[in-house]
Amino acid sequence: MIQGRMAERAAYIDGIKLDTRQSVKLRNHVPDGDVCWGYHGSGPSQLALALLLHFGATEDEALEWYQNFKRDIIAELPQTDFEMPESRVTDWLEARRIFSTELENGQPTE
Repeated sequence: MIQGRMAERAAYIDGIKLDTRQSVKLRNHVPDGDVCWGYHGSGPSQLALALLLHFGATEDEALEWYQNFKRDIIAELPQTDFEMPESRVTDWLEARRIFSTELENGQPTE
């Protein structure tokens, strides 16, 4: 389960605080590592990038897709504490990979 705690400006995965250091090294939207959600801004951008990396996106995938992930998922979260299943991230990532493969091949995958 992914939990967002607004007072802390932090996200937790199964009770462990999400480490944003790798995402900050790739694209530094928030130097202090704080994340946020519920709108289109720098804190949500950092959260989107950190979550994609945490759930297995390569650095190239994460950098290419995190703004779309922010728009589709992170910006739509309430601007309060939240909970969402990890599958929201993993399913989005899997769908994006399928779509990208289809675009590269010029045809739908089976």
